[in-house]
Amino acid sequence: MAGLGYWLTFQTLSALNPFRQTNAEILQDTDLAGPLAFCLAFGGFLLLEILHATEPHQPTRALQRVKADAVAKLGEAAHLVPISEEKKQRAWDDAFSKMAQKRLLDGANQTGKLHFGYIYGIGLMGCVAMYFLLNLMSMQGVSMGVVVSVLGYCLLPMVVLSGVSIVLSLQGALGMALAGLTILWCSLSASKLFVTALVMDHQQPLVGYPCALLYGVFALLTVF
Repeated sequence: MAGLGYWLTFQTLSALNPFRQTNAEILQDTDLAGPLAFCLAFGGFLLLEILHATEPHQPTRALQRVKADAVAKLGEAAHLVPISEEKKQRAWDDAFSKMAQKRLLDGANQTGKLHFGYIYGIGLMGCVAMYFLLNLMSMQGVSMGVVVSVLGYCLLPMVVLSGVSIVLSLQGALGMALAGLTILWCSLSASKLFVTALVMDHQQPLVGYPCALLYGVFALLTVF
């Protein structure tokens, strides 16, 4: 347990500080607990962002259609049982609120499932692509476990960005700047760890470019 705790701390600090000195030997060990936790946190923050964004602060066409359905159904019931206008309006508002909440939550759940699928799908393809690319570029080669571990731990700044997106809209100049800095942060951290582990001197820009492409896709999921 002590060794695992040291490994988690070491990898986390390396992801947060791309200029930190790294021991090449410890990178030969693989750890998938941290990357899995970061992927779950990333997807959870994206789901919370969706739930926050779908709150009915202002009427939309979708909500208007929901209200129209509620009015139609209660209008049919009103012909069968006469009720006062006040009770009818209150019943319409209650039915509209319940139906709107159900439809919004159903839509958020479906979108959340899609985001988790995107995260795992894009992450898997990115790890496979980086595995083949690094084995072509380096002399000693690298295992798939090391690739998954490094890319997963260096996702931590993107997880932080997804948490910020819950309270701050990223679809603006400030959001784009934060997303760009996060992509640079993640790619610098991942490329530094790969270059150190594989003894690829003066090749960090070549490794950092595909890493930036991968984390750029995650940034697009966070912003949009």
